[in-house]
Amino acid sequence: MNLLLLPMWLLSGAVFSMAGASGPIRAVMLVNPLTYSTALLTALLTGSVADGSPAAATSFAVTIAFGIVLLAGSAALANQKTSSSSA
Repeated sequence: MNLLLLPMWLLSGAVFSMAGASGPIRAVMLVNPLTYSTALLTALLTGSVADGSPAAATSFAVTIAFGIVLLAGSAALANQKTSSSSA
C-alpha cells in the first residue's frame, strides 16, 4: 500500500508546492487525484486557493468522482469474490 500512497502523497502538493514544480512533475501532479483533495482541504481551512493549485469547485468535483469510481470498483470486486465463493 505504501508503494502507491507515498508517491501520491508526495506529488499531491501537500509536501511540495505545485507552483514551483517543473512541467513533467506538474503534469503528474495534475493527474494525481490526491492533489485535488489536498487543494480542497487547503481551500476549506484557509479560505483561499494556493498558487498553482486547482480551484475549489474543480477539486470538489474530482474528489467526489474519484470516490464514486473507487466505491463502484470495490463493490464490484467484493461482489465478484462473493459470487465465486458461493458457487
